[in-house]
Amino acid sequence: HCVDLEGGGQDIWPVITGKAQPRERTLRWKYGSKTALRSGDWKLVVGANPDRAELFNLAHDPSETKNLASQMPDKVAQLTAEISKHQAGGR
Repeated sequence: HCVDLEGGGQDIWPVITGKAQPRERTLRWKYGSKTALRSGDWKLVVGANPDRAELFNLAHDPSETKNLASQMPDKVAQLTAEISKHQAGGR
């Protein structure tokens, strides 16, 4: 299931009518033993072994073919912290 980390409802009518841009949202979901987080163009997938994280830039790689985790450890750490924050009950 998907979870909006920022929470709360939002009137989307201005977006539908073209009077506003959609706000950026951070989403987290679980599937099997893995947790995924989508923030902006980035998607992080982590399982039981954090050394095997998968990081994708969906704007440049929508098919998720190039894992950037080893090249961008700071981005992995940032998104992992977002997952941990949510799991601890923070927003």
